[in-house]
Amino acid sequence: MPSLAQLVTSLAEDAAETHKDFKLFLASSSFPEFPVEVLQNSVKLATEPPQGVKAHLTRFYDNITQDFIDECGKPDVWRKLLFNFAFFHAVIQERRRFGKLGWNVNYEFNDADFDTSTSMLRTFLDSPDDVPWDALALMIGHVNYGGKVTDENDRRRLLALFNRHCQEACLEDSDRFTPSGLYYAPEDPDEAEGTPQGISVYRDYIAELPTEDDPEVYGLHMNAFLIQERLQSEQLLANVLALQPVLESKDAERNEADVVLEK
Repeated sequence: MPSLAQLVTSLAEDAAETHKDFKLFLASSSFPEFPVEVLQNSVKLATEPPQGVKAHLTRFYDNITQDFIDECGKPDVWRKLLFNFAFFHAVIQERRRFGKLGWNVNYEFNDADFDTSTSMLRTFLDSPDDVPWDALALMIGHVNYGGKVTDENDRRRLLALFNRHCQEACLEDSDRFTPSGLYYAPEDPDEAEGTPQGISVYRDYIAELPTEDDPEVYGLHMNAFLIQERLQSEQLLANVLALQPVLESKDAERNEADVVLEK
């Protein structure tokens, strides 16, 4: 880090000798010791994590290709369960916004969990045997995701959500994720003709989903959103207070110490 800071500072000082088309791009996760002088001499872009089921699904389906959803031993089952898994992963991540109503413990489910699950799913579906529902529930629900869960009630919630998206009934076009019927895996209009379903069908369906999720998506009551808004307000106020200058508080402590010494 000090070497990086020195390099960037030298570039800023020798701007006249630097080629006009020269650009330095840096990518970094949050790091407390990242040099301040590098940030001061940079144009900063921050990538916020997606919020809401629609944002999660949009990010995933924008980053995959038609070949990815077609190249599988059981392509019709693969496409359907892939969407179900993506929806399940979005739901368990978004439940963290509701504090104790979502999970008793704040678990760090991430993209690596989802990538591992889809790899396992594809491996099972590439075999000539029937879909091994029990094996999928064990390896993905109990081990991959459930291995991170330490609270027994959270484990029951997780497995209930997973079983909802990983069962034989999910392959039916009439299957719906929520009572309203708004959320479901898109149907394959060309299945009877034997032509593969285009990835645009999924993207068009996701684009029509509401930006603000209904509580039924998470299996929660409408009042849960009041808790979420309160938690967001508390976090916002905490961030504002954290931006206050530290020097003022240190000066105040020093003045108080001087008063005690004088007494």
